[in-house]
Amino acid sequence: MEINRVKFASAGSLTMGIIYIVCRIFVSIAPSAVSKLLSLWIHMFNIEQLTISPNFTISAFVSGLLSAMILSYIAVWIFAAIYNKLVSRKI
Repeated sequence: MEINRVKFASAGSLTMGIIYIVCRIFVSIAPSAVSKLLSLWIHMFNIEQLTISPNFTISAFVSGLLSAMILSYIAVWIFAAIYNKLVSRKI
């Protein structure tokens, strides 16, 4: 079964957008908890030295949201293209 690359990438991009918005809400509500969670995920960096800016602007939010969605669209589109190539081969 072949995956529709555009629809699959759109779904991935929208999912990333939702995750980005939820993450931003959590950063606004509990920045220290988010910082601690991030330090668990990123092992080689000292997250404690980084600070979360309370002056987060709308333009920074929109540009971050758009870049995350565009990059995830591209990544998922490539994933679907590779998947379709692998499925079409008789292994």
